Amino acid sequence: MKTLRPFCSTEWPEQFIFRQFALFAMQSIDDFFHNLPREEKAISLRLREIILQSAPDFKEEFSYGVPYYFRHRRVTCIWPASSAGGPRKGVFIGFCRGNEMSNEQGIIEMGNRKRFGLIRYYDVKEINEDVLMELLQEAIMVDEEVAKRKLKLAKRIKR
Repeated sequence: MKTLRPFCSTEWPEQFIFRQFALFAMQSIDDFFHNLPREEKAISLRLREIILQSAPDFKEEFSYGVPYYFRHRRVTCIWPASSAGGPRKGVFIGFCRGNEMSNEQGIIEMGNRKRFGLIRYYDVKEINEDVLMELLQEAIMVDEEVAKRKLKLAKRIKR
């Protein structure tokens, strides 16, 4: 008789993975926010508003099943708890190059991650727009610097 073992999150059946990503691919970003639980929706929409104010030229696209904001590369994202891989509770805003940011405010958590830093929010009232705007501007500057470095490197290689 075959014994059954507990289902492990690293062993997702292919059909499940395909279904999850197909769902994300079929919904718009507006639908994504609309379908969030009430508390996550309030936090996520406020973060989205601040992100889009910080740089009107951000491109908003799905990546890893959540909204990411691009300029030259991924700059930031909004990751609610109800999305796969998100926090257990609340919403976090992620900084794709958090390791290159100064973090003078001391609010970006790096944990054991090499690049990706995040700030967790459990209530919309916790969001300090001025501090977040400052961090977003720094993240944009880091993105610009990385793009310049890549361009310099590409020019050297062509020579």
